[in-house]
Amino acid sequence: MFERFTASARGTVVRAQEEAADAGDHHVGTEHVVVALAQDDGVAGAVLRDAGVTAESLRRWLRQVPADDESSGRLDADALQSIGIDLDDVRRRVEETFGAGALDDVPDRTGGRRWGRHKHIPFTGRAKKSLERGLRQAIMLGDTRIGSEHLLLGVLDEGSGLGIRMLRDVGVDLAQLRATAVERSRRSA
Repeated sequence: MFERFTASARGTVVRAQEEAADAGDHHVGTEHVVVALAQDDGVAGAVLRDAGVTAESLRRWLRQVPADDESSGRLDADALQSIGIDLDDVRRRVEETFGAGALDDVPDRTGGRRWGRHKHIPFTGRAKKSLERGLRQAIMLGDTRIGSEHLLLGVLDEGSGLGIRMLRDVGVDLAQLRATAVERSRRSA
């Protein structure tokens, strides 16, 4: 499928992985895809910017709002504290037993991938689903290539990831965003 992506869409996927790495996440979620789309020079980026969305405003939102395990995998330290689990204490105990940095990412025994800025970070199920839905959107619109606008429509179609929650919380009218993306996609074809 990746070979059908435009340069803009490929750049979005790469930027999404970079966003995840920069955030210290071990996955690429719909939230990372949306932040990457906000940086796009193509249709998706223009549509998001016209809706008042910037990559920095989305990053700020991500830093302020704890995510649930299904959408990002990050733990909410306050929620765990409320049930008597202190993450700092857990880290200290693990490091006492297994050594400093035992919870940090390391290569597996076979020399497999290590998470980092230039390494592959896996996509969550929702992010994969949004990419697949982007392909469907391209087909429905009669396009032979998958552009950034199709990726945006795919995220909107997936409809339940952190990317959608983030867009709603920053005040985006999702129905209007979809309509604008479809209209501009047809104009750019």
